[in-house]
Amino acid sequence: RNDDTDYESSLQPFQDILSLPIQLPGEGDVIDSYKPVMQNNAYGTLPQPTNTVADDLRSEAIIMFHTLVNELVFRPRGNAQMKLRSLSLQQLADILQTAITLNISRDDLQTATIEVLDYLTTDPFILKKSNCRDISRILLSLQRLRVGTGMYNLDLEESGMQRLGARFLEIVDGQSNGRLRGKCDPKTLTTVVRSGILMFPRSDVTKSLLDAASILIRDDSIPVDVADHNDVIFVDYGGVTVPFLEQCNDYELSWLLWAFAISRRFDKHVFLCLTDQILDNISDDSFTASSASRVMWSTSVLLSLDEAGDQHDGRHIDLFHQLSPILLSSHLSPTDLSCAMYAIAKTNYVFDRGVFDFLAEELASDESLNHANTRLISQAIWSCGKMAEFEDPIMSSTESLVISQEDAAPNQPPYLNNVYKMLTFLIRHKAHLTPKHVAETIWAAFGRLSISDGYYLSEMSGIASQIASQCNSREVANIVWGLSKVDYADDPQLICTLVRVITHSKLSNNCTSQEAANCIYALGRLGIRDQELFSALSSIIKNQIHDANSQAIANSLWGHDVVGLPAPPELLSVWARDTLGMDTYSAKYEI
Repeated sequence: RNDDTDYESSLQPFQDILSLPIQLPGEGDVIDSYKPVMQNNAYGTLPQPTNTVADDLRSEAIIMFHTLVNELVFRPRGNAQMKLRSLSLQQLADILQTAITLNISRDDLQTATIEVLDYLTTDPFILKKSNCRDISRILLSLQRLRVGTGMYNLDLEESGMQRLGARFLEIVDGQSNGRLRGKCDPKTLTTVVRSGILMFPRSDVTKSLLDAASILIRDDSIPVDVADHNDVIFVDYGGVTVPFLEQCNDYELSWLLWAFAISRRFDKHVFLCLTDQILDNISDDSFTASSASRVMWSTSVLLSLDEAGDQHDGRHIDLFHQLSPILLSSHLSPTDLSCAMYAIAKTNYVFDRGVFDFLAEELASDESLNHANTRLISQAIWSCGKMAEFEDPIMSSTESLVISQEDAAPNQPPYLNNVYKMLTFLIRHKAHLTPKHVAETIWAAFGRLSISDGYYLSEMSGIASQIASQCNSREVANIVWGLSKVDYADDPQLICTLVRVITHSKLSNNCTSQEAANCIYALGRLGIRDQELFSALSSIIKNQIHDANSQAIANSLWGHDVVGLPAPPELLSVWARDTLGMDTYSAKYEI
């Protein structure tokens, strides 16, 4: 049975945040948002500037900008230095921010951006006099220019990021001016960390940034005597000194937690400090729904990385219980809706199931679907499939063999009609579906929610056929398992084709025993008696016999039996040992 297999990719939700028009704290309005006002003088009221005037001003500004950049990157003859290399980090940030404001195309900035990155990488003095604010501005501009994608030069981009990160860590970690450590306020830290992680989401390149953030977050929680505050980081706001973390608002706290989640970096102390402060901030009634969604998603990811698996005494339950009502307080974007659904499903949070139902209904609305993408919708369908376990008392109360649940009809969840709308959306945008999207959708919609409508089966199986060669072993296993759960018999050859993607390629080396067992189970359930496929899949399980659990062995044995093929004796031996408690495991199978 695959009911306990969470289908998720290595890159978690919020990866589409790159395309979101988010304004960071401290950012000024761009020229597009300029709204002229009526002005009075001695001669009367002046008319408001027209769009033509604004366009003319913009055109002149763009011409001036290009003239300046060409002058800065011009390589003079002889040993004369390029003028760009005489600028400070603050001046470089001014230039790049101007380019962003004027919407200068990245193609036009290609040469200038490469020269800036080279300057940051090779000049030993450029960062010496820089401060945290300068670094935050340059990182924000580089992120919006899509540095980190390799469109300029990936090695150069990584080197520039590493130097900026190292300098930022040096500033934060260094003592200066008495009690002020690093002079980095929450707004600046959030901008630095968020921009860096967006450029390099899962890379050691950003390690220094997270190390710096950890210093500010962790040190803030060190207990100190009230008479001696030297061990605590303080920020001076108008003569009043307060601990660093207490100055963070919900926006900043949620993005800091998100940065650690995206980077797959779980630090128990950091996690506890951030969530403690978040719980304190919730009581201020200023927590936004968007921040609540981001916190919930980040928490679900970080807890899944906790090897101890203790869930920190149910901390997430208390956190989610206080955040869930906030999700109902305002209109949420498709990203926020989908990621909140994912967090609830991922952590098995079932105490406010009405909130999940509300999120599903909102995401399935025409307004939300018009602004959604296939990743968010397939993720939401996966979440619905995961939550279906708690709609069915049989499914949620037993962990026995899959065969015991074959005839059990699950209760219809309240969000089922919403899933139909989401499926329609995916079919309408099938050109944008990836193997991951298809696999998690089929796993949830057909395997978990038992949707057997002929139209959706036909469309999704057709899409699966088109992307079969691009699937990995996990995606294949989830697709064939999902189709088998609704007794898909329209095209047995499709099932065989999908399974052969594993058995006839190098994927067999990476296929797990559970994935192979799920494929055998699907073949058996659909009555496909292909001895070659059964033999190849069994070999995968035998090669990992010590890692195979009793459920995988049971599924494999059942699949062999139902089509009348003999199961390998190794599988029977392991099943007898683990399930029946019989000591029959032969020594000749020991590795």
